[in-house]
Amino acid sequence: MALIVSTKAEAGIVDVARRNGIPCQVIEERGDEFTRKLLGYIEENRIEMLALAGFMRILDAAVIHRLNGAVVNIHPSLLPRHGGKGMYGIHVHEAVVRAQDRTTGVTVHMVSDRYDEGEILAQRSIAVEPSDTAVSLQERVKRLEHEMYPKAISDHVRRLNSEGNSDQ
Repeated sequence: MALIVSTKAEAGIVDVARRNGIPCQVIEERGDEFTRKLLGYIEENRIEMLALAGFMRILDAAVIHRLNGAVVNIHPSLLPRHGGKGMYGIHVHEAVVRAQDRTTGVTVHMVSDRYDEGEILAQRSIAVEPSDTAVSLQERVKRLEHEMYPKAISDHVRRLNSEGNSDQ
């Protein structure tokens, strides 16, 4: 079962869900109420894995533990560089430009109880051009994210399925 959960009714993913006939729930509440509703949807829909995208909140440990750690996230840098608290969105790209990094990229990783420190599943890099600003870099990294994330999730699910089958 697939389910899209958004924190904003006006998010583009809500329209994508409608156009593609994918069930979608919007949870605008925060804190414990958000966690309670999300856990309810996970149970109700028998969700086994959660893939975060553009998720700008701390995910409660109860959700991570309920899914046995099967929570994946994407980060717009080559972790562990430019990860951690406050490192999201344009802030990451500003840090890359400020540090005069020659490369940056995208990291797909498992979510743990610590910011951006879960197991790395996949990374892809791109060169930081001398003319890059945080905004131009963000656009190039975003294109890489859109290209990479679905494949990384698919590869991860395939690995999980093959590991599960090898136990039998």
